[in-house]
Amino acid sequence: MSLQRFDKISLKEDRQYAFNFPDNEIEKEWIEESEMRYELYRNGTVKGITLAEFEKRLK
Repeated sequence: MSLQRFDKISLKEDRQYAFNFPDNEIEKEWIEESEMRYELYRNGTVKGITLAEFEKRLK
């Protein structure tokens, strides 16, 4: 089974917080992930959606 990067980070984070151990590596990975996503948004590779559209998709 292959997980996407986001899912891998989430699993690591869940495990660390379950044991209440802060992990600088997880923080570093989230920073890298958020910077990558922001760059994709900035260069037009992905588009943002409004909160209303997000909520609509959740239903």
